[in-house]
Amino acid sequence: MSGNTFLRATAILTTAAVVMCAAAQDRERPKNKGLSVYAIRAHRDKERKFKADEAIKHLERYLRATGYHRFSLIRKDAAAAEKGASLKTMLPDDLELSVKVETVGKNSLRIHMKLVKTETDEKGEEKRTVLINTKYTIREKPLVVVGVRLKEGVLVLAFCRE
Repeated sequence: MSGNTFLRATAILTTAAVVMCAAAQDRERPKNKGLSVYAIRAHRDKERKFKADEAIKHLERYLRATGYHRFSLIRKDAAAAEKGASLKTMLPDDLELSVKVETVGKNSLRIHMKLVKTETDEKGEEKRTVLINTKYTIREKPLVVVGVRLKEGVLVLAFCRE
């Protein structure tokens, strides 16, 4: 074997080894991130100074766009970013939030979100009113949805891939 042929063969084998290692690392990395759902109470202040709980400081940039100034975390839930994964949670003022993952793409996640208010009338019968029933696509940036008025403040929902 001549010197040039040996060098070419060595280069080809080295390149193949690097490609195989990269493919193995891709298989080992989790491809789908989890879905985090933040239920946040928002208020407007006369001071107009941004205030938020430490648990939601990373959402500051997106929460500022809502026009509210003071934010407190009501609840944080998580679900797997897999097709068919779902979560249901109870929120203040008899609100129920349900989120279902419909499709999972390489860089996106499509969810079906439903927000329902339950009220009991004088006869004791429950009346369920659907306030929000829609589908959203979540990409790399968090999705913030300004929901309904609560007895104190406004409900803001933030969806993040984490």
